[in-house]
Amino acid sequence: MVVAAMGAFSLLVHDGAFPAERADSTADWLAASALAAGLDPHADLRQLAQTLDVEYWEGYVGRDRAVRIPRTPGALVVLYPLSWMTPEQARQLMLLGGLMATAATFLLLWRAEALAWVVVLLGTALAMVSGPARWSQLFVTQSAIVMLCVAAVLVTARRGDFARTGFALAIAGSLKVFPLVLLVLLVARRRYRALAFTFGSLAVLNMTPLLLPHVSMAAMLDAFTLTTQSWIDITPGLPGLLAQRMTLGLPVILLIGAVLLTPAVVLVLRQSLTYAVGAGVLLAAALLALPLSWPHYLLSLVPAFVLMTREAPAKSLAVVLGVGVLLLTPMTPIIVHTLGLLVILVGTTISAIIAGQSQSREGGPATIDHAEMVT
Repeated sequence: MVVAAMGAFSLLVHDGAFPAERADSTADWLAASALAAGLDPHADLRQLAQTLDVEYWEGYVGRDRAVRIPRTPGALVVLYPLSWMTPEQARQLMLLGGLMATAATFLLLWRAEALAWVVVLLGTALAMVSGPARWSQLFVTQSAIVMLCVAAVLVTARRGDFARTGFALAIAGSLKVFPLVLLVLLVARRRYRALAFTFGSLAVLNMTPLLLPHVSMAAMLDAFTLTTQSWIDITPGLPGLLAQRMTLGLPVILLIGAVLLTPAVVLVLRQSLTYAVGAGVLLAAALLALPLSWPHYLLSLVPAFVLMTREAPAKSLAVVLGVGVLLLTPMTPIIVHTLGLLVILVGTTISAIIAGQSQSREGGPATIDHAEMVT
């Protein structure tokens, strides 16, 4: 798998992957370099690029768009080492990191869950060439790293390794906020020590940068508002699809997201579900409800779907596999992607209901392990 990752990296670098000025890694580099230089890391990236003497341009679907990226303070900490190199080196490092994270995800699942080798090899290959993976590689995003963190959360939480669960979830939630929906799963499974480690890690990662005079939560929230308004009309989540057809203010968009997410939260809290099924439901609902949701975010679902091949009852397995195939297709334009997200959510929800009913008939939450019972 490591050889495959290196081979894919060589091909992508040879092809140019995606122009460096349009890569997410360039925005990551600008934010990290701004932090290091004492500048506002949430400022307009074109202004930062001019100050730092780097090319940056962002235009998409016929018009120029405001570019303010709402990186969390914790993400700035994680990305800070990028400021030690050039933008091109940062792009190549992030691209290689994404491919290696994909391989590491399946190695982790294989070693921890005794998956069949065919699942590991085919899963890794598909995860590197699927539509969501190609989006992540072309735009040089952090999504594969988030996928690895989600896999670590599911594995360590089930095994009672609370410190690693909290740290992995804090990293994922700092890079992309939507994985924090997995906190609901920890509550449902009574992983209170894992919750404590998560909140502690989040506090250390996100509060420390706020001690610097040029970093503020207000600037991040302002960047989030402006970015959402600039990109909501083409983002693949359901709020984006609605925003194409009507004028929606940010409070309404957030309310729509909360309404979409609530049934999934209630289902996970009320049903006795495995970690994989519960994570699949929560993440699918979060991706559908996000104000800004992109195809490469689907990689976060990969660990849940892979583990469902072992954890889900036989009746739900066909549903899980059928829906999981959609992860391997590039779902664009927006309406196709949104419909795909709807099907994924429905499929995982059906699997969750079947799994919960099956465990109830068997006389209780059969998947709770010994480490969990002592918490």
